Amino acid sequence: MAPEELPEELKEEIKHLQQNYGAREFVIIRWEFDSKDKQVIIHASSILNENKVNAIQGRQVGGWTFQVIHDADNEKEYKKELEQLGAKLVQLREDHPELQISSFMTSSTEIGVWVFNRTPENEALNGTVIRNRTVQIYWSPIDYAIRMAIEEAGW
Repeated sequence: MAPEELPEELKEEIKHLQQNYGAREFVIIRWEFDSKDKQVIIHASSILNENKVNAIQGRQVGGWTFQVIHDADNEKEYKKELEQLGAKLVQLREDHPELQISSFMTSSTEIGVWVFNRTPENEALNGTVIRNRTVQIYWSPIDYAIRMAIEEAGW
């Protein structure tokens, strides 16, 4: 089953989990959707807080049950991928000073790029995809904090 075919209530819960847990409590490596048994299976690594995982385990949303699997087999591969991605991003900053890149943050779905100033060059990078992660341009830590507060408030 494709993610876009899932019930709206379930899609909202998945979005909530990605925003609230992604890279802070554990890393979501991939998702599986079992339409026959109505299960959402989260393959996770780098688990920092077992209590957060346990809070999701068995959660019911719209008739679907969440299951979190610690994917230790893919954890080393994922860490290697992050190292390669980090090297690629550092190289991007060095090769393209016109992007005015300050720093990066990566998760399983997003690359946050903080820039000193907004430019047409870094704006063109916004929304592009690098290694299956969507690039989001942020021009200051204050902007990022405001965006997160707005998302958490549900505006």
